[in-house]
Amino acid sequence: MEVHNFNQLPVYKKALDIFQVSRGIAYAISERRHVLEMEYSSIENEKVAGTLVTTSLNLFPELAALQNATSKENIRKRANKIRRSARLLLTKCRLIERQGVKEKEFLRILRSELNQFDQLFGEWLNSKHSGKNYN
Repeated sequence: MEVHNFNQLPVYKKALDIFQVSRGIAYAISERRHVLEMEYSSIENEKVAGTLVTTSLNLFPELAALQNATSKENIRKRANKIRRSARLLLTKCRLIERQGVKEKEFLRILRSELNQFDQLFGEWLNSKHSGKNYN
C-alpha cells in the first residue's frame, strides 16, 4: 500500500520523534542556547548536542530525496547517507553519556527511537522499492 502523503509515513513520523528528542536533549544540555551557538561552543557536550539536532534535522530532506529517487545508484546513496546519520546519532549519544550528563533517560529514549527508526526505515525502503536490497 503506497502512502501518498509523505508526512504520514511511519518512518517520517519516527524521524520527527528523533528530532524532537534530540532538540530536548540539546535544550537541557545547553541551557537554552540556539543550535548555531552550540556548534561553536567551547563546551564539548554543547557541540555534540548541536550535532544531534542538525543531524536529526537532516533526516527529513534525505528521506524526501529517497522518496523521489528513481535510479538504483541514487537510492543506494541516499539510503546509505540516512543510515550513516542514524549511526552518527547513536555515536553522539554514547559520547554525551560518557561525559556524565544528567539527561541519561533522554539519551535512552533517543537510542530507542533510533532503533525503531532503523527498523521502520528498512521496512519502508524494501516495500517502496519492491523488496530490492539496497544495503
